[in-house]
Amino acid sequence: MTTPLPAADPLTAARAALARDDLAVAGTILRERLRADRDDPAALDGWAECGLRQGRLDAACWALARIAHRRPEDGAALDRLGQACLQARDTRAALAAFSAAQALDPRDALACNGIGLCHLLDDQPAAALEPLARAAAADPRDASILVNGAQARQRAGDLPGAVVWIERAAKLAPKATTLVHASLLREAGDCARAWTLLGLLGAEERAQPQVQLEAVRCLRELGRVDAALDLLAGFDRQWPQTADFHEQMGHCLAAPEQAAQRHAHWCHAVELLFGQRRLRRARSLLEHLLGQAPHLARGWLLRGMLELAVADDAQAEAALRQALACDGGLLGARWRLASLLEQGNRIEPARAVLAQTPTPPTPDAVASDDDCTQWHLVDCRLALREGRPEAALAIAAALMQHPLDEPSRLRLQFERGRALDRLDRVAEAMAAFAAGNAWARQAWQRQNPGPNPFLAEVDACLAHARHGGLDRWPALAPSAPDGEPDPIFVVGFPRSGTTLVEQALAGNSHLQVLMEAATAVRMRDIVAAMPDGYPQAIGALDEFDRRYLRTAYFDAVAGACTRDRQRLLVDKMPLQMTRAALIARVFPRARWVFLARHPADACLSCFMQNFAPNPAMANFHTLADTVQLYVRTMALWELYRERLGLVVHTVHYHRLVTDFDGQMAALCAFLGVPVEADQARFAERARSGRRIATPSYEQVSQPLHRGAIDRWQRYRTWLEPYLPRLQPFIDRYAG
Repeated sequence: MTTPLPAADPLTAARAALARDDLAVAGTILRERLRADRDDPAALDGWAECGLRQGRLDAACWALARIAHRRPEDGAALDRLGQACLQARDTRAALAAFSAAQALDPRDALACNGIGLCHLLDDQPAAALEPLARAAAADPRDASILVNGAQARQRAGDLPGAVVWIERAAKLAPKATTLVHASLLREAGDCARAWTLLGLLGAEERAQPQVQLEAVRCLRELGRVDAALDLLAGFDRQWPQTADFHEQMGHCLAAPEQAAQRHAHWCHAVELLFGQRRLRRARSLLEHLLGQAPHLARGWLLRGMLELAVADDAQAEAALRQALACDGGLLGARWRLASLLEQGNRIEPARAVLAQTPTPPTPDAVASDDDCTQWHLVDCRLALREGRPEAALAIAAALMQHPLDEPSRLRLQFERGRALDRLDRVAEAMAAFAAGNAWARQAWQRQNPGPNPFLAEVDACLAHARHGGLDRWPALAPSAPDGEPDPIFVVGFPRSGTTLVEQALAGNSHLQVLMEAATAVRMRDIVAAMPDGYPQAIGALDEFDRRYLRTAYFDAVAGACTRDRQRLLVDKMPLQMTRAALIARVFPRARWVFLARHPADACLSCFMQNFAPNPAMANFHTLADTVQLYVRTMALWELYRERLGLVVHTVHYHRLVTDFDGQMAALCAFLGVPVEADQARFAERARSGRRIATPSYEQVSQPLHRGAIDRWQRYRTWLEPYLPRLQPFIDRYAG
């Protein structure tokens, strides 16, 4: 009788799967192994390898960080962690890992090079020089270190030093360094030698776009502009509509009589760079353009658009005003400035900007000019803000006679709906909101086919909680491991008053309010990359994971604001309550402020908003979907609140509106801070010009009023089918 062979060792099988690049099989084996022992170094190593090969960098970084935590004296493990973090563009974590490795071995070339790269990525070339010098001394035969050192010197302004370093690299790897070598020689003024170097490349290498662009730069600086233009003509045929092409064309058209063409090419290059989110490069080119043409209105318009993209409203306003000073008829600058002022609740200045249009565009111009359309849309919005809904409807009616693109049609229907609502023409208002939402739904589903991921996440969390997922958590130490107090989380279903409370709390000098940053999303993504996935892995989180996630959270905070540790952090994100289990595991001493509003009012208000598209807001395109999300979200919140013993202070919207001082006093007592007079001046602050990035920016600029309480009664006909599902929550939150 033959004895059966023993089953293959799982880790051996996983390694074999990795060797044949069968990542799905390897991942399945490693997942099961790590569920049994999440500190198995071989399994963690394999999980990291799978993550790196599949581009799941959160998985790789978590596994390598766990290995490094278990083996703090292992410099190689720290180096691998640093490299993975660099791939993920997490320079803070990468720098910490490389610095720890370098502390173990000052001659660790990989660590020193990694430290230098972190500084380069953080735009600190001077700080990169010393670690890269140490890396080169430790491994003088590594050409990549020398290339990094050359680039650091170039960006630090030391071109002669950069050339010395790149020539050392070229001796080790001449072909691999040719392009950088030629570029540095050209910048140092040796264009002839740079051109010669490029000529040594093979035909296939010379055909690469970056090589051709460098050849254009060399030819231009050698005075061979016609040859450069010939190269660019071929470049445009092969890679049309690229920012690099238009930038170089502008440089080649250097004659005074070619200024208009030159500036047009540079402006187009900037627009293309915007589309690619290459904002630093766009800023550099704009500065060059405006330095040459300080009276170019289009250049200032682009500068204003750049500042809007990075949310620098003051600089955006200044640039747009400068554009209009150069050309008062530039509609693109005029409607953007008026819109910026309106979003900052500066209604009279916004109207003044539109009123100063030298030749106001007629509706007939809409079909051929998007700037005309946007001008009229801002005019419509301002008419509403000025209390002139009939005028807003007239503007909308004129616009609807012309073909509009989808975003404009969508926005117009929401503006019509608001105007009709204010005139109490509720049936027409609902029809307008339904039309706007239908277009929004189509646009979303076209770009995001399949089930809604946010709703799927809520359902997964509900199933997890209902089937005992909250009952088996091992205890963690209650103290904050990093010295940071646990934050205060302001949550609630959207349109329930969270922005009003946020604005009031922002007036308290003891609090620092963070407005709708994706802090818990970052933690969710990391947990989803763990072997158990999200939300199942929440119960398996240990003290290492907690520290890891807290660090990720506060890194996300630092990316959104300059943290003031003298003040308590208030994190306002309405639907963050759906991730309360994860937050409670990471921040067991967190306090929660929950905003409750009549469910029918909250759902109706969400349906009536033209939200920026994302997976959560995509659930508001129909009343049925809105109610579905409300019921599931609130069911999950109530499960979390009861099972996890969350410390919650509930603020009822209708009480906040009718007794603001009393509600603020109770809330501040809960938070342990004194009430301050500036908290009541939220409307005044909202009119100070700073944009509030939520649809509530208009409401919080006004004195408190009862107009939004029981608004749903006017729309009862449309809400009636959903009231039975909402009734349990009406009983709890409408009183």
